[in-house]
Amino acid sequence: MAVTIGWYHKAIKNMALGLVNWTGGVIKCSLHTSGYTPVANSHEWATDLSNELNVTGYTAATLTNCQIVVAAGEINFKANNVVWQGALIEGARVAVIWQDKGTPNTSPLLCYVNFGVDREAFGGAFEIHWYEGTLGKILIG
Repeated sequence: MAVTIGWYHKAIKNMALGLVNWTGGVIKCSLHTSGYTPVANSHEWATDLSNELNVTGYTAATLTNCQIVVAAGEINFKANNVVWQGALIEGARVAVIWQDKGTPNTSPLLCYVNFGVDREAFGGAFEIHWYEGTLGKILIG
């Protein structure tokens, strides 16, 4: 199965309203089982998430080195790769990027990666590599 990446549609609205702080807020990556299906046109807040992994050594990761880079015709949202060391990851189907504002009903969803199949790592490193360090981009111009 192919890996698919997408924006939650309301993320762009929430960025325009100043509700997202990519470079200064707490941006998280959570892993979810196949029981969660991203609904890009309606999911908006962390309360819309379900079926987060509940396995030994896993908690949602905080992204580091979050940057916004404007290049020719695009705005790139960048961060370091996400790594869970030593966790017993099993059944990870979807990774969700969201800003943690302390409560799920005020924590906006941003984008997601659907791996297409369940991914796992048993005690080793489970790492998500962002292509050229870019989680998502918005085309402009």
